[in-house]
Amino acid sequence: MHVGAFQVFFGPLKLPGSDPGSSRCKRWNGPRFDNGVIAMTKSQKNPQKSSSRGRKPPRRFIPRSSNASSSATKTAILLGLLSKRAGATIETMASAAGWQTHSVRGFLAGHVRKKLGLNLASEKDTEGVRLYRIIQG
Repeated sequence: MHVGAFQVFFGPLKLPGSDPGSSRCKRWNGPRFDNGVIAMTKSQKNPQKSSSRGRKPPRRFIPRSSNASSSATKTAILLGLLSKRAGATIETMASAAGWQTHSVRGFLAGHVRKKLGLNLASEKDTEGVRLYRIIQG
């Protein structure tokens, strides 16, 4: 057997718990393998020991109070504007819902046309302003 420089100067390597009667490492107290080497498992946490910081209680849902007298949603407001015979512009829908104009365009394409499957007409009036309305049919 080859003897390394470490073993020449310090003697054979001794692992904690490899000698009978020696105290095992306090942190690693897992099961031993057959060759006497300690398995590297962490010690069990003390279940009776509790930390001083407890968990926060779950937050409860508190409904917001509605400032408007009716409980109309933004979708209902915009669909109401689109249902009118005259139709509605992007700007009027944006101000009614409190959205930006690109959000209204996304609502028209994604929710009205795709999700609800409604026929949405888009036409320009004499002044060149584009009007949107829902066609019944």
